Amino acid sequence: NLKVIFVPFNSHSFVMHYPDDYLSWQAIAGFICLAFLVFILWKKRKNKILLFSFVSFLVALFPVLNIIHTSAVTMISMRWLYFPMIFLTFSWCWYLKKLINKSPSIVLIVLTLISVYLGTYSYILNRNLWHDEDTFFKQEVLHFDNHYYVGGLAESFFEKENYNEAEIYFRIAINKYPRNVKNYINYSALLVDTGRSGDALFYLDEAKPLTMTNNERGQWFNNMGMAYFQLKEQEKALEHFLEAVHLHPRETQFWANLGGAYGSMGDYENSISSLRKGIDIAPDSIQLRKNLAVTYMKMEDYEKVIKTLEKIPDPERRKNRDIEGLLHKARNRLMDKGH
Repeated sequence: NLKVIFVPFNSHSFVMHYPDDYLSWQAIAGFICLAFLVFILWKKRKNKILLFSFVSFLVALFPVLNIIHTSAVTMISMRWLYFPMIFLTFSWCWYLKKLINKSPSIVLIVLTLISVYLGTYSYILNRNLWHDEDTFFKQEVLHFDNHYYVGGLAESFFEKENYNEAEIYFRIAINKYPRNVKNYINYSALLVDTGRSGDALFYLDEAKPLTMTNNERGQWFNNMGMAYFQLKEQEKALEHFLEAVHLHPRETQFWANLGGAYGSMGDYENSISSLRKGIDIAPDSIQLRKNLAVTYMKMEDYEKVIKTLEKIPDPERRKNRDIEGLLHKARNRLMDKGH
């Protein structure tokens, strides 16, 4: 842990597990160092600042040393160093005060070099290695072979529509962490997007018995609905979309999919109702307004198509050719109908 503070080289994120035994050379070395520290503190027990500084540091660090088993393995325990290190600064300041009285120029030079070193390292780390989530995932998985973040890397590739790379890492994530339901859900979304609905249903069925939050269960039902929708099994799709909005009614994408399912079945009344519920939650949602306009187009209510689409800001509307085409088509149909 102290290496992270004094020699922050190749820093990365990892999970610390409980030791298999307390007789390894690392554990024995740790106990020896601890005994030596206790001996030094006993010798310096009259120095109240030094005693308070190191004892407080050890007490604050103890919960994340993984010596005593708790309900969960502490993740990335090096982050906890920020708090215990505060106590060590008391002893450092006391020592610096003594050193400054003897040789202030040397202290100034050493502190300047340390500040430049740590400042430069921190800048490089945050500017080039950890400045965004994508870079962080690539650094952890590809450079450090840290598979804990392989699902995040796969999701990052998926969001960029790099489906080949995403699929490779989703498969690794599922193989490494077969109890992590999020990987199954995200991989099934990729399979649906690439037209492999049958495969998506297979992986979703594998995830069905796993523990899920309400949000994850809602996503599971939504992806099931999307797979069945692609397979033209509209009733099954509708059934799953209804479950999705019931479990997670604040997710606008679920309402958009439900409205689309109703519309494909010719139930325009429920389609409009579902899409409007989604718009009430997210008035700026382009997808919901587009789906609503498509439903009105099927009903041949061209005025409502135009009104619905014109509520989308011009810059956003111009970016989407489908919306512009739908709006142009509705205006032409309305003109033809007027004549």
